[in-house]
Amino acid sequence: STAVANVTTQNRFITNLTVIPGPGLPTISVSYRMNDLNNGINTLDTLVNAVTNEIAFSDNRNFTKTQNVTGSINYVFDAYDSRHTIFGTYVVYDKKDQYADRSADSTFIDPGITSKVFNLTTNSRFGFIPLKTTMSVTTNKSNFNIGPGVSSIQAFTTAKLDAEYGFLNQKVAVLAGINYMKGEGAQDILRVGFLGGV
Repeated sequence: STAVANVTTQNRFITNLTVIPGPGLPTISVSYRMNDLNNGINTLDTLVNAVTNEIAFSDNRNFTKTQNVTGSINYVFDAYDSRHTIFGTYVVYDKKDQYADRSADSTFIDPGITSKVFNLTTNSRFGFIPLKTTMSVTTNKSNFNIGPGVSSIQAFTTAKLDAEYGFLNQKVAVLAGINYMKGEGAQDILRVGFLGGV
């Protein structure tokens, strides 16, 4: 026979609001998500050392609440005989442990994490010259735990610029671009890349 001692339950709530005011005006969207996760364990396991009779506890409880808020704006407009698109996004992510009494298990690592992400992207298609450009900037900062009672921070910043220029009545295009990434915190990273082609 098969027995299931614990059943993981999950409760979700998702909502979204989008505002489309009309042509020539930006579209705005906001969404909210909540997710509760519970593995059904509400007691600690007691561990006894057979040699020393020392007692330790193992905390296998998992009860977290995750909230996620995303806001975005999309704006398409014409200026100087050119078509431009601006897209921005801001994300807040928050996952928290719902138990406060975790001190009995000295090996427990808090599963909580908070993160904030911001992105701004622009696309331009110029009418007076055969040029297309894309520019993007993204930042991401997260707080999380890497050991019992030990937290860490990781931040990333990325930037990108790409361009495409057409020749011979748009039959040939020259591509060029540069991208940059810098990470600080738990891992320090610095990268610069270049793109080129026909």
